Amino acid sequence: MKYNVLLIDDNPIYLKGLNYTLLLSPLIEDIYKSKKKEKARLILDENNIHLAFIDLDLNSNEYDGFQLAKEWKKEFPILKIIIVSSHIKVDYANYLLNTVKVDGYLSKLIDDSEILKAVESVYNGRQYLDQELQSIRQLGKWRKVSEREFQVLHLLAQGKIKKEIALLLHLSENTIVSHTMNLRVKIGAINTPELVAKYIQYKKSNYEHIEDRIPPFLQEDKNGGSV
Repeated sequence: MKYNVLLIDDNPIYLKGLNYTLLLSPLIEDIYKSKKKEKARLILDENNIHLAFIDLDLNSNEYDGFQLAKEWKKEFPILKIIIVSSHIKVDYANYLLNTVKVDGYLSKLIDDSEILKAVESVYNGRQYLDQELQSIRQLGKWRKVSEREFQVLHLLAQGKIKKEIALLLHLSENTIVSHTMNLRVKIGAINTPELVAKYIQYKKSNYEHIEDRIPPFLQEDKNGGSV
């Protein structure tokens, strides 16, 4: 089955560009367009629409993308909704994906290939968050990590066991276990190896200077050991 798609956006240039991009998808049958809520609602009532792209920043004093998404998710439970926006906000994304249960959240600045990737993901029953938002969202998780937790994680990444970490940080082994468990919850890791892998990936992403949060005596020397 191919999707019939509704686009609601009051920016004619973006609307035209999105329509052109979606025509490239083999998963899409027909595309309907609207700049206003009223016309969009008629299209929903009169046609079998499977997927709606909704601009979060509609220029109206009566409604916005938040309202439309909430209303349509209640009235049309099987309707898939992808939000598009010029504003990259993690709080918006979390609310729309977790509370409203929309199926995707995209920046208007992403390229055509990622739009098509989002359509494919939603078609296959998976929520989609564009790559930039995923990166920002992940950064938000790391901002919640305390200085002490970073120290524990840094030593875990060096291959230290809990007894060694406890001695280096002058803490009990039970405290190290507690810090590790808290880290897994904050970062969303199933186990310690996954936690360490996410930490290494985070360091490589260069979001911030990790070394600024690690005391000099815990940093690695050039031979791979602790100073």
